[in-house]
Amino acid sequence: VLAVIDAIARKCRASSKYEETLPDKALLNQNEDILTSPPDSGNSAFLGNTLYINNNSMMESSGSVVDSSEYDFCNTSTSSATSKFDRRAAPERYDSEMSEHDIEWLSKARYHTSLALRERKLRKRRMAKAAVEFNERSRDREWIEEAERVGVLPVPATPSSVASFLYSTPKLDKAKIGLYLSKGPPEKYPFNSEVLESFASLFDFSGMSFSEGLRTFLGRFRLPGEAQCIDRLMEAFATRLYE
Repeated sequence: VLAVIDAIARKCRASSKYEETLPDKALLNQNEDILTSPPDSGNSAFLGNTLYINNNSMMESSGSVVDSSEYDFCNTSTSSATSKFDRRAAPERYDSEMSEHDIEWLSKARYHTSLALRERKLRKRRMAKAAVEFNERSRDREWIEEAERVGVLPVPATPSSVASFLYSTPKLDKAKIGLYLSKGPPEKYPFNSEVLESFASLFDFSGMSFSEGLRTFLGRFRLPGEAQCIDRLMEAFATRLYE
């Protein structure tokens, strides 16, 4: 490798591009130079090969011929690497090659995609605002009205829509969810009782044991401390589990 590098350097210095900078042309033979291979890393004294260089090819003592144009880094215009790279260049496609139907379809797809992304972003903002109202409001009717105003809940809010909101909305206070669902008795709070029934119907306990189903059910809220509230929640869970 060192011999090849040294040969390349000598050929570059001997080229016409560097003739003006050569100190003495008599020291260089334009037809042929003989270089002895440099010593290796120390396992042997010499590599034992002699490299002959002329203007057209490079030959080792074994007789194999190597094209010197591949090692001619002084002339970049005739470099084989550049020509190979040019042949591998992929053809470019311009918009003028697309038909009018393709252009119209692409513009419509981009338009509908932007609308969907915008609607998703607005939906997330509305859900976050409704979640803040649920966590901060002390009265149930206040956060429901605010959720109706921002479009998270229909007007008027139904038990199933409120149950879906409590089931799927992130960052809700789980303690407040448990208090809202367990509020009773059903004769005094019929809306909350219907929300609890709809909330339990959103779970799928098929293939689960009792402990797995209970763990899944309690993962959506936090049990309140009152025994009657816990009893209402467990009754709704048992009804849904054994349906």
